[in-house]
Amino acid sequence: MSVFELAEQLGHALSEDERYKEMKKAEQFYQEDEALQALISRYNETNQKIREEAEKPERDLIAVDEMQKEANDLYDLILAHPTYQVMRKAEDGLNELLNAVNQMITFAMTGTIPDSCTHDCSTCGGCHS
Repeated sequence: MSVFELAEQLGHALSEDERYKEMKKAEQFYQEDEALQALISRYNETNQKIREEAEKPERDLIAVDEMQKEANDLYDLILAHPTYQVMRKAEDGLNELLNAVNQMITFAMTGTIPDSCTHDCSTCGGCHS
């Protein structure tokens, strides 16, 4: 069996993991949350206005400061939004899984434990087994 066939099997196995499924659900809620998407859109628009003003030869620094404050406030609202927090938690869970798989692959190839080993076996595929 080739490395690519094994990678495909691994990909299928990962897609069956609960952390991946949670990430996909969180992604869908994130995309469908109109209030959160409106905040993100306003944040992006505000940053675009800041860039446009900053490119002007005679920029209005007071306006830039006001827009920057607005962007910071919007950013804080986005980070505090419950849907965003669920998304981040799901991303973190999936990243832990992928890091553990990567550590196991590195261990299998080299026989050594990667420096990124957390020594918390709940986040690992079993390199100390």
